[in-house]
Amino acid sequence: MDLNLLFKLYRTLGWRDFYGRCARRLFDFAVPQTSYSQSGEDTIIDFLFQSVGIKPVYLEIGTNHPKYLNNTYKFYRAGCSGVLVEANPLLAKKIRRRRRRDKLLNVGVGIAGNTSMMFYVMKNDGLSTFSEAEVEQRKQAGDSVRMAIPIKMMTINEILTNYFERCPDLLSIDIEGFDLPVLESMDFDLFSIPVICAETCQYSTDHIKPNDDSIERFLSTKGYLKYASTYINTIFVNQNWFLNVNRNT
Repeated sequence: MDLNLLFKLYRTLGWRDFYGRCARRLFDFAVPQTSYSQSGEDTIIDFLFQSVGIKPVYLEIGTNHPKYLNNTYKFYRAGCSGVLVEANPLLAKKIRRRRRRDKLLNVGVGIAGNTSMMFYVMKNDGLSTFSEAEVEQRKQAGDSVRMAIPIKMMTINEILTNYFERCPDLLSIDIEGFDLPVLESMDFDLFSIPVICAETCQYSTDHIKPNDDSIERFLSTKGYLKYASTYINTIFVNQNWFLNVNRNT
């Protein structure tokens, strides 16, 4: 690393923060975490893919942080790569620095016909959203809007068509209120993604989060089975793929 950059970081951060960050980087590579997801979703998905000998190509919609509470960072560390989609331009810069092997799209994902939408960056950036209804719910819980900015929109079909040479193995989606409409707009005849991880609980200010089975009901009509659930997120598998894929023995 450039020594001038190191000295600049040292002066900017202060010695405690500087050495703390260096130590975290060192120990992260020496002793990696078992899971980087919110509730261990990546370890469940990893077990599934390892059982069939697949190093997954992934599409993550709503990446937020490149590592923390992230469903694909575990696979990135293992040498995999894919496409990351993050609407928040501030977070996109951080993702681009930390996930150089991945393709980053600083866009929103919506349904056909929307070329641009207003994106609300919340004080808690993990809850940022395109949904005005979600914004009002967050405000009532004490959060606030940091800024509202117009963001270019793409459909999930456009992303899958233009940025993948083949259908990805994993779709992880968490876009605060738009998960179901985006999934409903996807062409499952063209893109039968083997594994889908989606948020299936509703927003709550405490640990009691009402479950939402609308995504499960929709995906069941497209030939998907519930493979596992952490209550916050549910992992679905394409039934045809799951029953017929060759497994390691």
